[in-house]
Amino acid sequence: MTALDGQPSFEAAAGTAALRDGHLEGRRVLLVSMYYAPELSGSAPYTTDLAEHLARCGAVVDVVTTQPHYPQWRRHPDSRARWHRERLNGVSVHRVPCVVPAQPDLAWRAVYEASFVAAAARRALTLDPDVVIGCSPTLLGAWLATTAARLGRLPLLQWVQDVVSSAAAQSGLAAGAPGAASHVLGWLEGRTLRQADVIALASEAFREPVDRLTGGSVPLRVIRNWSRLQESSTLDGAQLRRGMGWGDRTVVLHTGNLGQKQGLDELVPRLRDTAETDPDILFAFVGDGNQRRRLEGMTRGLPNVRFHDPVSESDYPSLLRAADVLLLHERSSVVDMSLPSKLTSYVASGVPVLGLVRPESATGLDLRAHKTGMLLAPGDRDVGAAVRSLAGTDLGRRYGEHGLRYFRANLAPERSLHMLQETLGRLVADPAPSVRPTPLTRWPARLASTPLVTLGLPVYQESADIARTLQTLAEHVRLLDGFRWEMVVVDDGSRDGTPDVVERWVAASDLPLPVRLVRHARNQGLGAALQTVFSEARGDAVITLDADLSYDVEHIGRLLAAWRSEGAAVVTTSPYMRDGRLVEVPRLLALRSRMANRYLAGMSGTPVHTFTAMVRLYDGDFARSLPDLRRGPAANVQVLHLALRRGLHVTEIPATLDWSGRAPRRGRTQLLSRKALAESWRVFGDGVRLRRHRPRAAAAPARPAPAAAQMHVTTWQRQENS
Repeated sequence: MTALDGQPSFEAAAGTAALRDGHLEGRRVLLVSMYYAPELSGSAPYTTDLAEHLARCGAVVDVVTTQPHYPQWRRHPDSRARWHRERLNGVSVHRVPCVVPAQPDLAWRAVYEASFVAAAARRALTLDPDVVIGCSPTLLGAWLATTAARLGRLPLLQWVQDVVSSAAAQSGLAAGAPGAASHVLGWLEGRTLRQADVIALASEAFREPVDRLTGGSVPLRVIRNWSRLQESSTLDGAQLRRGMGWGDRTVVLHTGNLGQKQGLDELVPRLRDTAETDPDILFAFVGDGNQRRRLEGMTRGLPNVRFHDPVSESDYPSLLRAADVLLLHERSSVVDMSLPSKLTSYVASGVPVLGLVRPESATGLDLRAHKTGMLLAPGDRDVGAAVRSLAGTDLGRRYGEHGLRYFRANLAPERSLHMLQETLGRLVADPAPSVRPTPLTRWPARLASTPLVTLGLPVYQESADIARTLQTLAEHVRLLDGFRWEMVVVDDGSRDGTPDVVERWVAASDLPLPVRLVRHARNQGLGAALQTVFSEARGDAVITLDADLSYDVEHIGRLLAAWRSEGAAVVTTSPYMRDGRLVEVPRLLALRSRMANRYLAGMSGTPVHTFTAMVRLYDGDFARSLPDLRRGPAANVQVLHLALRRGLHVTEIPATLDWSGRAPRRGRTQLLSRKALAESWRVFGDGVRLRRHRPRAAAAPARPAPAAAQMHVTTWQRQENS
């Protein structure tokens, strides 16, 4: 079975991505979620994929869940006994009973979740895992995962698919007293999430509300949901349309849950209008949910509306491609509470999407990023006109093509699954992380149209100069238009009051960018500081800088220019290439550095001039995908080596290293000091690794087609007017 447009199927892709993880192999993983296979809606497909992926990686995975019931809100007729354990694709699935309400308002949802926790505690608290994963929704299920982790003093990953306290106010569940319900749920949700070691977010839009709930006390990592859509080999679109009775009409298709959050009752007046003005348009609702009967009653007698039961997973891709337009509707009050699980499948189908959602919502921001369809506000009267402009038109085809391109670049399952696997591996390797971020300023809402750039600044014992450095950076970014900015300052266990200086400077300054300070409890070295920068960075690009600004701030603009024009995964600086310069660098230190980099370049077989540079720009997704880095300056070599091994595009620009006015630290300018000898031995080892793992293809002087599986290195020369 293959995916759309010849892409590998999920099973094949997952098989190649499921490499053995030294930290996870043989470890026991406990995942607590009320939603799991065979359910096909909501978070169930993602929890299932993660559990099975970890099992393929060698972990022993236990899932505590309930009988399948979603989105129908009734127990699946093929369910087995209320209490039982089954083995599914290498995963031990423990199913427990719970109360399944027919109409899950807020009170009944509390009963629903509490009944699950009461039954599931018997299993979850008696297992003996090494790491725990909680999933939200549901809130009490996430709380149970927290309890299991804390009782066993285990590392905990909370995976946020919905922000529950926002959902109570925005979805209409707490119609009677939304403010009070949201306040109580927010208190409980914040208390639960603050116990996590890491929180994985399914959407960038969740970052601000989760940051608010946790007070910025927990590291956040955005790991996007992936597309599971596969090409069906059993049913073509024409055959499916005949079976559905759609004929030759223009079909607007809505799939999945018909529940409170979708707010389809708000769409009914527009369906009536369209029945009169555009009788050839048919609205087909394929799915189930607690609002289906109500919607069927509200639309009874309308000739342009049909309801169908859910189709099988194998027929779902054909169903989407048989439609002319895919409909995505959310209640007008929904902003940042959740992200529809069907959105990734819509994007991968190649069919234009009509989104009736708020443009500032999580779904609206994602649709604008995908460029896969047209956005209208819920309740907009121009639904019929929008459908006509999308169905079978050049505009609709362009939207579909944008979706396919976005799917190939961003929604492959192995990418996000590897990020989750790597995050869990870090937790198991370091079960008691000492890093806890301190929020110094409020983070702005993310806008999809303007790139966000993270300035990463690892610092150690820099109290004398750090305020001047921060002020220089803040003044410089005011001059660079077309970007949004944030700064992550990582103090690597300074004992001279450096973090206090940073806090005082932030409090006293008129900042053009948000600043976040992260403290290491002890000095862990440059590699650990860079790792923290990458894990805390939210930017589309991450620029790492020296705390003493020995490379002038003007290099920031040059790095960004190279990134935008080349689309590189790494843009690195070099004082040793043509147009690069050294200013007042001690001769012995310059000689050592130049010799080391020539040796590394020769061993790697690449035209890169400088492997040891600290001042670089990294693509945000690449930076956040990096594994654990080595302790000291060797991390800079390691990161560049990883980019080359993965066949990513690397660009090098000339730079000026200026040491004027600096006093070099003792031992750095000596050839035979203990530190110099240790660094020489480290460089020798780096060269051996580079030689052993050379990329298969030679370096390319210009950027080749993205599909080429080879190493790409571009060297830039400084222009006369730069």
